[in-house]
Amino acid sequence: TENTKEISVTAFPDSVDIQWPGATDGWRGFWKYDIWRQALGQSAEYRTGVLEPVYTDTTVAPSTQYIYTIVAWDLHYAG
Repeated sequence: TENTKEISVTAFPDSVDIQWPGATDGWRGFWKYDIWRQALGQSAEYRTGVLEPVYTDTTVAPSTQYIYTIVAWDLHYAG
C-alpha cells in the first residue's frame, strides 16, 4: 500500500487526471500499473494498464463519483 497522500487527483467536467509516485520493491521496481474504476453503487471495472504512474480518464460522466484502484505489478506479476 502506497501513501495515498502522495496521489494527485484533478477532476475536470470531462476527465480526471491521476498521478502517483512510482512504486518500488527494493530491487527492480514495478513495470506496470493496472487501473480499476468503480462508480458508486456499481461493480469495479478494469480501465487499462499503464507503464508510467499517471493516468487520465476521459470517459467520466458528469456529477458521478468514482473510486479508482491502482495495482502495481512487478516483472513476475506479483502485485
